[in-house]
Order: sequence, then C-alpha cells, then structure tokens
Amino acid sequence: MFRVLLATLALALVSQSYAFAPTATTNGRMGTDLAARGKYAEIRKTIEKLDKDNFSATLTEVEPFLTKEAGITFYNKSLRRINTAAGALGVSVPEGYAVEAKCTAKRREKQAAYAAEQAAAEAEPAAEEDAPAEGEEAPAEE
Repeated sequence: MFRVLLATLALALVSQSYAFAPTATTNGRMGTDLAARGKYAEIRKTIEKLDKDNFSATLTEVEPFLTKEAGITFYNKSLRRINTAAGALGVSVPEGYAVEAKCTAKRREKQAAYAAEQAAAEAEPAAEEDAPAEGEEAPAEE
C-alpha cells in the first residue's frame, strides 16, 4: 500500500513539474524573437557610438532598419537619440531623414487626409465670397 501511494505521489510531482518545462516546439525560445532583439541592440549600440567622423556613415547604415523594420516606439526613441547626439556633436541630421518609415505610414496617411479635408473646407467659403449672389448682377466693368 505504501509503495502504491509513493509511486502515485512521485508521478503527480513529475507531471506537475513537466507543465513548466519548455516543449520541443519552442526550441528553447520563449517570448520575443532573439534575432530581432539582437538587431535592436546592435542598432542601439551603433547610435551610442556616434561621433563627428562616422556620423553620416552611421546614419546611412541605420536608416534602412528604421524605415523598414523598426516599430514606432523604437523608431521614435532612435530618432530622439540621433538628434540628441547630433546636437552634442555640433552636426545636423539631414532634413527628411527616415521620414518614409513603414511604422509611420498610417499616421502620415491620416495626416494627409486631414490636411486635404481642411484645405477643401477653407476653399469652399472663399469660393462663395467671390461668386455674386443669384439676385445680384456682377458689377459692370468700364
């Protein structure tokens, strides 16, 4: 009887601890992709090592990642770090640097639609002021 209880207890403990072990399908990785996390760390270190001599070369190297792969948070933080480093080094970031980023596309589309809507709304009252009312005649030109 004692052996049966001991065996049952041992199996219960083994099955409970197995629930927390990684399965073969995870390949030992849980959570975020390690390859992407490594790339983010590499870009962050590259930005930290900016100096006057390598500034433009580093910006050229980092820009493809910022425009194609980076998420909005990493993109914003990286641009802030680059601008801060540029100010400290006494150089300037090229105008329009990494503006066409994939992560900002939706925001740019919304802003363009809003600007077009505002322009149309401003043009409408101006067109009404220029046109004479129906009952009035246009002033005669002499």
